[in-house]
Amino acid sequence: MKFFRQKEGGYKNNSFFLPASFSVCKSKIQNNNFYFFRILYLSVQSKLNLNWLPGEQSNLELSQQKALDNSAVILDELFKEYPVTQEWHQSFLNEFQLLKTEKQPVDTTWLYGKWMLNAAKDNNAKPLENFSEATKSNY
Repeated sequence: MKFFRQKEGGYKNNSFFLPASFSVCKSKIQNNNFYFFRILYLSVQSKLNLNWLPGEQSNLELSQQKALDNSAVILDELFKEYPVTQEWHQSFLNEFQLLKTEKQPVDTTWLYGKWMLNAAKDNNAKPLENFSEATKSNY
């Protein structure tokens, strides 16, 4: 399974992953705010334990649907904790609305991602073992 290769990023336990680049929005500021939004959104999703339990099996489509189905709960908490995210969220929805076509509906997976899986913690695991050598050398 290629867990962290999806465009929207995600989290696993205490590690957060983001897309390598994002340029869907018109302005650089909006594109940068997307990263802030996703970090805050993922942190709230993680805090609320809205993720797959160990042993549950899923596919990408079901994981994305679960994330969409639960996005209102996450957004409600996110907007309470970080009010500026409500404005960002609406601006992203407006941008994504412009990209929709007759064959392709609005793609909200950028915003809501997918249902994540927290793995059982392995106290013997080396930190950063899921990263490439190039990524490790930057930390």
